[in-house]
Amino acid sequence: MRKWLVLSLLEVLFVAALFVPVSPWIHIYVPAAADVDRWSVSSGHRIESWWSSPDHLIEDGRLYLRVQSTRASTLMPIVDAPRWDDRSVAEYRADHPELTGLWPERPIRWLRR
Repeated sequence: MRKWLVLSLLEVLFVAALFVPVSPWIHIYVPAAADVDRWSVSSGHRIESWWSSPDHLIEDGRLYLRVQSTRASTLMPIVDAPRWDDRSVAEYRADHPELTGLWPERPIRWLRR
């Protein structure tokens, strides 16, 4: 019984080690007012951080929304991508009244429809 328990614990530790982060998060932000139909990683604003980042960023008086976060691990990358659509943006706007003057006047073009 004891040998089985030790082997099981070693297996769990081995599998857990495969998902250990080996690099910082890379967060991609796209301007809310971007005049594009689709966003791309190369056109976004890139920020590296060992911690999670907020869903929005204000830089040079412009509002940016986080569209993707990736992190390399031992086995495979970890990807987090908020699902921005008309409904989620409306909810986010309601939850963050401090951003009122920063939203574009027209609908965000690159949202998922």
